[in-house]
Amino acid sequence: MAETGNAARIAIAVAVIGLVGTLGTALIANWDRIFGETSSTVDSGATTTTASESDLTPETSSTVTTTVPFSGTTEQSGIDVPTFVVGDLTWTTDTEATGAVDWVEASVFCGQIGGSGVSFRLPTIAELETIADPTDPSAFDHKILRIFHDGLGSNWIWSSDKDGAAAAFAYDFIELSEISLALNDKLANPLCVSE
Repeated sequence: MAETGNAARIAIAVAVIGLVGTLGTALIANWDRIFGETSSTVDSGATTTTASESDLTPETSSTVTTTVPFSGTTEQSGIDVPTFVVGDLTWTTDTEATGAVDWVEASVFCGQIGGSGVSFRLPTIAELETIADPTDPSAFDHKILRIFHDGLGSNWIWSSDKDGAAAAFAYDFIELSEISLALNDKLANPLCVSE
């Protein structure tokens, strides 16, 4: 009889733990819906710092962080996307916000950041080549301008250039060459540009 009582207690304890876990997960997943936004989002457009190529050293390079809208798998939220002007283009400098994504997700991400008349897009291969720098590789051997060293999560960066109907080109910042990837390959990260 004592065995039956212990088995019942164990079953109840497991059920309670499962219920608490489920409720905790639901609470965390819906935190912003239940308690509202905990941080303010400013949609003031991209603020940038302009520099010449000679300014792009660790001592003098800087970025201005602006909060821009991004719609992921949850409701509209704000994420910080640092930007930097190189030549005539404003670039996002951090690919770690998205991680490796497929070409469509990269295009959507770039299309959703910005504000106040500023729109971003995926760069062309030719534009990506303008930020390559074989003379100053990062710790991970990424041959890209120093301003991009800290935020580059992958050596493959998506371009807007398509390679037929089912593939697009990414630029490899280790090999300094383009590579064709299937549109649904989650192997490259987005850097976004604005003119």
